[in-house]
Amino acid sequence: MEPRALARNGMHVTNASLTRGIRSYEKGMAMMRLFVISPRPERDVEGAVFTVQHGEHESVWVNSIRDMESRHFQYVYFIPDALVTVIDVRFFPISVGATKVEVMYTRTALNVDANPHVRALGVSDAGNGTEWQKMIEKYLKDANSRTSTR
Repeated sequence: MEPRALARNGMHVTNASLTRGIRSYEKGMAMMRLFVISPRPERDVEGAVFTVQHGEHESVWVNSIRDMESRHFQYVYFIPDALVTVIDVRFFPISVGATKVEVMYTRTALNVDANPHVRALGVSDAGNGTEWQKMIEKYLKDANSRTSTR
C-alpha cells in the first residue's frame, strides 16, 4: 500500500502595517466563511467551527489558535475521507510600519486516493506567497483610499 501524502510549504510576506496586516488576514478568512457552526452569535474566536464549500466537498474548519498578543493564528480544516490541512500564520513586526508574515501549510492525505490532490495542493501552496502579498497590499491600498476620502 502506498503511504499517504504529506505536503508542507512555508511562505513569507512583508507588508506595511502589523495591525492592518492582521485585519487583512482576518478579512480574508471572514470572506471564506459560509456557515459558522459555533459559536453563536458568530464570532471569530479561538475554537470557532465553520464550514466552507469546495466544489462538491464541504470542509469543516476550526480556529484552533487566535492569539492576538503573540500574533499567532492557526486554522485546521478537514474534508472527510480526503485530507487534513493546518494553516499556521504568524505576524512579526520588523520595523515601524513593516511586518513579516509567515504562513505554513501542512496537508495530510487521509487515504491514498487523495495523495495526488494533496501533492498538487503542496505545489500550489508553494506559490501562494505572492498571492497573499498582492491581497494584503490591495487591502491596505483600499483601506488607505477609504481613509483619505473621509
